[in-house]
Amino acid sequence: MAPRTPKLSARLGRMGWSRRNSQKLFSTQSLPYASNSSFYSPLAILFMGVMFVSPLAYTYTGLWFLRRLAIATNTLTYLTNFSPILANFFHYLSLVPSSVNLYSFLECVFYLFLTIKFRIFSNKDPLEMSLAASPMLTRAARWTLFNNILDAEKDDPIPFIRGWFFDANIADISRYDVLDYLCWALYEGRNQEHLTVDEAGDLTQMLAKLEDCISTQQFLASKVSKEGMEGTERN
Repeated sequence: MAPRTPKLSARLGRMGWSRRNSQKLFSTQSLPYASNSSFYSPLAILFMGVMFVSPLAYTYTGLWFLRRLAIATNTLTYLTNFSPILANFFHYLSLVPSSVNLYSFLECVFYLFLTIKFRIFSNKDPLEMSLAASPMLTRAARWTLFNNILDAEKDDPIPFIRGWFFDANIADISRYDVLDYLCWALYEGRNQEHLTVDEAGDLTQMLAKLEDCISTQQFLASKVSKEGMEGTERN
């Protein structure tokens, strides 16, 4: 957390603040599964089948183009003499129905289309591009950046966090989501799974300090509200 000034620490102490007031604010629950979801549902089996068939389709298409290239350049005989296994495979390729060739070709075209489309969309997002192209920070520089963010948002950190999650309630934001956001923002757009052990430990500490900062603000807000109500009652 951003370092507290002695004046703020003394004020918190007089108001009864302690580390016990710091809460784990973010939910530990993941997003709920759909009621009809199952690994053995027809749709799940279809997607799993496509996931396993697609690499085979790419390999098959590459070998099919290699055979066609060998035929066009009159090097098919040399290739078959060099590798009998390749010769047998090329023979079986000539027996494959044209529908399989069409499916494999369309699968490769679809993959290329998605890859190019994703690259174009990434290039149009300056924030994503800046994160991907930014130099990797040192551990000290990353902590300095995080503390500066907390210091800038310490007066009202809840809207800052909620704003990155479409104004969802704090209770509806999971710890994994916040870790994912912090990882994206502070670790050059990487995913949590790509961090080292030390980096993952720092990320968990950052989450704890963020929760401490929010808890402090909530504690102060509740105290001010309570003192205001008591003053109104005395008047």
